[in-house]
Amino acid sequence: MSKPQQLPGGVPDFADVEEERPRRLRWLLGLLALGLAVAMLATGVTRLLLPGRVSWGSGVILGGGYVLTCEHVVRDGVSFTVHWEGRAYEAEVVASSPPRDLALLEAEGVDGAGIAWSRWRVLGPGDMVLAVGYPAGTPRPATVVGEILQVGASAVAPGDVWLEDLVLVHGAYEGGMSGAPLVNMWGEVVGVVSGSLTEEGPAGVGLAVSADSARRWLAGAAPEVTLREGDVEDRLEISRVADVTRGAVVRLEVTLGRLDVQERRP
Repeated sequence: MSKPQQLPGGVPDFADVEEERPRRLRWLLGLLALGLAVAMLATGVTRLLLPGRVSWGSGVILGGGYVLTCEHVVRDGVSFTVHWEGRAYEAEVVASSPPRDLALLEAEGVDGAGIAWSRWRVLGPGDMVLAVGYPAGTPRPATVVGEILQVGASAVAPGDVWLEDLVLVHGAYEGGMSGAPLVNMWGEVVGVVSGSLTEEGPAGVGLAVSADSARRWLAGAAPEVTLREGDVEDRLEISRVADVTRGAVVRLEVTLGRLDVQERRP
């Protein structure tokens, strides 16, 4: 949240106003200064004065009406809408885990079969991966191609939450990509995009919760969810991987609560 800037020239100094000047003028000048200060405060903390602001993220369909995204995307939300195949569906959070930065939503009517998940393929530095999501809530999905830097990494997320079993990718992700699936060249999910190291640490590095971490969490939090296993033997072209993934990705609209006054960039 940006800090209110100082008023140009400062607030008028009334100490030198002559006693004979009408008190009404003094009152009007003070009201004007107060109005300017309030206007600038509104610019800096819009979320405080305009409750119900919308935040955007991405998610991946698991099948059975379930959608997986990041916990920080839905945090402090009061209502959730899944946009998929040109339609909007109301959703509810059925499970979440800040330590893993994962959340599961259920949206009746989202009947996609879900994308395949990787189980046996070994992911390592230098492997090419794709993230397909909705940056900044744009109506059309974007594909971001990257290269694996490290697997099994750890990082501290906002709120001093320690995240483990992360996949580091060369290339930062824009706001709104959190919750997007990270897929390999066989069209299998290998991670869930969580954010980027842009302000601290090496710039231009994306973070994703590993598919193994998501699988373990889902097994305990929602055992009724069945992840589809990949069955593609040969590597696919980048364009084909993007096409296979795009149909299983949703745009997530989150209406935030009145008490949420900090800027959130999912």
